Amino acid sequence: GMRQKLALACSLLHFPDLVILDEPTTGLDPVSRREIWKLLLRVTHVEGKTVLLSTSYTDEAERGTSFSFIYDGKVLRSSEVDELRRESVKDMLKAEIGRKVPVNVSLDVTGGSEDPAVVVDRVSKWFGGFKALEEVSFEVRRGEVFGLLGPNGAGKTTLIKILVGLYEPSEGRVLVAGGRDPREIKRRIGYMSQKFSLYPDLTVKENLFLRGSSYGIPWKEMVSRIESGLRMFGLEGFESTPVGELPLGVKQRVALLSSILHGPPILFLDEPTSGVDPLEREFFWDVIRFLSRERGVTVVVSTHHLDEAENCDRVCLLSRGRIVALDTPERLKRKTEEEEGRAYEILLTDPYRSLEMLEEKGLTVVPRGRRLKFFTKGDPEEVLRDVEFRELRETEVDLEDVFFCKLVKKD
Repeated sequence: GMRQKLALACSLLHFPDLVILDEPTTGLDPVSRREIWKLLLRVTHVEGKTVLLSTSYTDEAERGTSFSFIYDGKVLRSSEVDELRRESVKDMLKAEIGRKVPVNVSLDVTGGSEDPAVVVDRVSKWFGGFKALEEVSFEVRRGEVFGLLGPNGAGKTTLIKILVGLYEPSEGRVLVAGGRDPREIKRRIGYMSQKFSLYPDLTVKENLFLRGSSYGIPWKEMVSRIESGLRMFGLEGFESTPVGELPLGVKQRVALLSSILHGPPILFLDEPTSGVDPLEREFFWDVIRFLSRERGVTVVVSTHHLDEAENCDRVCLLSRGRIVALDTPERLKRKTEEEEGRAYEILLTDPYRSLEMLEEKGLTVVPRGRRLKFFTKGDPEEVLRDVEFRELRETEVDLEDVFFCKLVKKD
């Protein structure tokens, strides 16, 4: 997050009239994304500069003034953002390109019988003088989809690496798959790392055969599993393509397939959809839901896409290595509304100035393009008495609001 903000600052250093940004927020947590968009609001609305920005986040498509949707080298649609609001981005993409990958994971992937599947007991982790995790405790039930949320540097990746046996905890203990040490049960867990871990110079099939052989899968069975997996993951036609030449979304499909090739009952996914388009993200979550609901597989997944976290049975919000919230998405949203008040959204002529004014009133404010979302227990008209706006409507609390209220406001 800090690197991305530094890069943005460097691009603005000479006060250019036109700022071109290529996915500046990919991989960033919602807090860092909010800070970057607040800066972009100042650049456009106060400094009068023009920003041309590419993004794979659907909510960010609504934060500009106009947009163009590009697919296969062609502009399929251009319009004002207000037109986009009348149609969800996902529905628009389906209508324009009609891409849908069938999900029917016929591989031998079946959940184990252990409950709880994962136990984390007062785990702390130091790197020199830096404390990455501090007394983290929770249990994950068999067949549960358990989400890890938090800003960059919160400790999510460190925790997952401890769970799969790549790191040892400095204090506390971790038990996986019925009370075993993670280092002893590699065949019973699947792991998709945050950084792409397959070999870019090898083809898709070569990578899959290499991964399968590392788990000791018999040759005949491995051939059958790979052929089935390629078909079910929509990877036919890519078998002989070097992985380094694949589009990001297709690479991630290969990585996900390789992580479940040996049929593990517990799956760990570290930001599996970072940087991929909305339809690829939908495919990933179709697979995750299928594995959990139909096969009883336990899934622990970290993500910066808070709309994805709505699919989790429970979510754990980490900040600075500690748990700040752990519950179902619905309960967390309900508690946020009880603490912060009802959620409202307003359409503005000057989003940047209005953002400052509402923050000066002590309100938690979330930028949404030319709209702002805020919370109040009082009369919203009274709160907005000295703010110019054209439209006011009550709206729903979502997990992004939970994230901001638990982290931004508390800090």
